[in-house]
Amino acid sequence: MSANVEGADWQLVKRKEPSPAIGASTRKRESESALTAIASRFYRTPIRERNYIELAAELLKLEETYRGESAALNALRLAMDWTHHQTNPWAKTTHQEAVNRLREHYLTHSELDNVMSGLSFHFDLKDSIDFLDLVEKASPHSQVRASALLYQMIFLAKRVDTRNAYEQRNWKVLGLENRSLEDQLAYRQLVDGFKEMDPEKVRNQIVEIGNRLKSEFGKSKRQGFVSTIQSFNLRRHQPDDMEEFGALADRILFRVSRLQPGEIVEDFEGEGINGKKFRLQDFRGKVVMLMFSANWCGLCKAIYPENRELVIAYKDRPFQMISVRADQKAERRQSIRATSIG
Repeated sequence: MSANVEGADWQLVKRKEPSPAIGASTRKRESESALTAIASRFYRTPIRERNYIELAAELLKLEETYRGESAALNALRLAMDWTHHQTNPWAKTTHQEAVNRLREHYLTHSELDNVMSGLSFHFDLKDSIDFLDLVEKASPHSQVRASALLYQMIFLAKRVDTRNAYEQRNWKVLGLENRSLEDQLAYRQLVDGFKEMDPEKVRNQIVEIGNRLKSEFGKSKRQGFVSTIQSFNLRRHQPDDMEEFGALADRILFRVSRLQPGEIVEDFEGEGINGKKFRLQDFRGKVVMLMFSANWCGLCKAIYPENRELVIAYKDRPFQMISVRADQKAERRQSIRATSIG
């Protein structure tokens, strides 16, 4: 079942299962239709007009009605997705209620790995890590246990990255002038938590979890999701489908060990839009700005004009901008040429 809506493509991707009884099949279809309707309405509604409280309540009601179905499980995932970046009390309450239901009703569910991306890695990181640790110990499914370890690595690594970002701007919280006092207080508490965090201790924790993941599940492949919103905004913290857990762990370990402030970037080879190959070491002696982007990324495209101005302003200085693109398809490469910054 799928429904194309503005801003997202909602798809229910089912794992192979034995044919259910007629009554069970009807209930399954009803639950999928109900979830698709809520998601479609959400994405058709302009951002400023979205009633997150009402939508979250609908998702929790759907889960209660169809408890045990894949759609019910994914209703909890969406409830967490739509609230884990909010700072107001109702959002935290909704997120915690969703996690409590996962803990109470889905701890041994074979598809629990599909909702892990909805857990919060900001304000409720400890609760999320504790839950994932519980899943890793209690689940009878190796895929779920491996994913629990993987998401612990992802969330902790994201925490380190976010701390670095705040530290580099001298712990200033930007863009909160027009936010509520409640939001400002929540973000300042978040920053205070970052200040107390020991990044080296967290990195060691990531390495320990990564070594366990590689040792126990390294050659196993991560399966696709039962349901997923085909939107980079909700998939950006999720690993690639069908990749070995060991390879995913190595990518995160490389990120936390080598892609940190003060570390020397490893040399790599690339190909410019003119088709010529180059290496990073070719620009030794210059200030090199590496920008990672993709042409489907709206925020990336929004700063192209500023990047062009930067290239022009420093054209007579030892400065080089290198834009590393995630675009793969031939038609996107043509679009890259049209939006090239230099």
